Amino acid sequence: MKYIILCASMLLHAMLGYAQSADVPQAHGYKMVNGMAVANTVGLGYGAGLEYVFNKSKNLSAVLPLYVVFGRVLDSRGQASHVNAAMYFVSPGIRYYPGKKKQDGHYAIGANLAIGNGLGGNNGLSAVSTVKDGVPLQSRSVVAATVSNTVQVHYARHWRSQIELQLGAVADNGINSESFFAQFSFSFGYRW
Repeated sequence: MKYIILCASMLLHAMLGYAQSADVPQAHGYKMVNGMAVANTVGLGYGAGLEYVFNKSKNLSAVLPLYVVFGRVLDSRGQASHVNAAMYFVSPGIRYYPGKKKQDGHYAIGANLAIGNGLGGNNGLSAVSTVKDGVPLQSRSVVAATVSNTVQVHYARHWRSQIELQLGAVADNGINSESFFAQFSFSFGYRW
């Protein structure tokens, strides 16, 4: 996970440097939709998201990403199994864009609440919900409060890409529980 965070941080800095290098006309519109690839402390996945800039000075936006993550689960002995289980996430949040408006890229800082539900490994203490390929699984939920750093680069009037790094604290139901949540995502989207 530390390598994912290091690579995400380097990519954030590289895209931010590019985004500050040239002025272009204002990107069109303040509603955005995008597809994303996600890596977080649960596993790897994909999803889609919406963003809407809602204030007059165009520096605050609401975001709503939805994604599914597939992670390898631990069996009842705590050993990694061959089973991948899916968790479904929604991560509503708010972003603040402190920079200039006439550049082809923007930096944003924000707060998100990552809420996930799916299947995880059985810790041996709880009732088993299901068995997949001989590995006992049970329902798992994750709630994490995160701080996000986002860089958007606008390639054309309507098209943009974005990278985001979220770090925060997690509250888990006790199955494979972690106290730290990290997530990196890369997305490509349309703005209108």
